[in-house]
Amino acid sequence: MWVVLRKTWGWLENVNDKNSPKKKMDRIALSQFAEMTGINRRKCHALLKKLIEKNIILKTVTHIGDGTYINYGFQKDFDLWGPSPIKGTSVPNKGTVPNMDDRVSPILGTRVSPIRAHTKERKETIKETHQLFEFVDPFIDYMIKVKKNKAPEKTKSLIEKSIDTIDKLIRLDGFELEYIKKVSRWAVKDDFWSIAFFSLAPLRKKSDNGATKFANMAARYDSEPGNAEPEILTKTQILKKYGAED
Repeated sequence: MWVVLRKTWGWLENVNDKNSPKKKMDRIALSQFAEMTGINRRKCHALLKKLIEKNIILKTVTHIGDGTYINYGFQKDFDLWGPSPIKGTSVPNKGTVPNMDDRVSPILGTRVSPIRAHTKERKETIKETHQLFEFVDPFIDYMIKVKKNKAPEKTKSLIEKSIDTIDKLIRLDGFELEYIKKVSRWAVKDDFWSIAFFSLAPLRKKSDNGATKFANMAARYDSEPGNAEPEILTKTQILKKYGAED
């Protein structure tokens, strides 16, 4: 799935126009899947087949003359994804064990559907990951363009580590994605951080003061006029802070 994302949404339809829309479909050979993932072609074919059956990956086949051209794309509408096909298991002398979706609790008389719940959670996780990818992937390109040879080489590992870092800044440190975007873009041009910020991946590493690199970046960002988020106060807090009368 990452290969399809990288080869489609990771590229512009017109590479010479920065405002060009992202590619939706691309012709990707099995050899490219094997090279980019390290998985052999036969296994890649089997995995692609499963993703296509679940409507996670889109596939079009075009015949031009004697040639056959296969294009792949990513299904962004997560509601159209299909659940994992889980079949009943045959047990000797006991017939077939029903799918978990069909099982009914003998105590509460309610249907037990852990598979559906798990599928929904997985869709949400992949949706969030895709949103992070849409920020991380072009930002790495931007860093390489601005920092040139000082920025690390763009690799699958760098993309994954950067996404993991941003995910933890959100889930564990409580930062909003839009705020992370603002601070990161600002830091590239800041007089101090421009010479100390080359990648998103190490933003959660601790600095000498015990705070993460991103926390220090954010503190400097907020200290500049016009950058800090407006303070939202309740009516009671306003009266207490400013001594205003009702």
